[in-house]
Amino acid sequence: MSQDAFQDTYPDEYSHCYGCGRLNAEGLHLKSRWDGDESVATIEPAPISPASPNLSTADCSLR
Repeated sequence: MSQDAFQDTYPDEYSHCYGCGRLNAEGLHLKSRWDGDESVATIEPAPISPASPNLSTADCSLR
């Protein structure tokens, strides 16, 4: 999986989504790429609102 994320190829006018928009400074920055014939999404939430030490609120909502 070394190709660009789908979201990184969107034109700027479509890049402000909270979930995947690369131009949304406070967004989640979800990244999706092809892995064979499946798409795989990754997310690295920013530690802006920790729910407890070493756990962000984004981690809680993804489980």
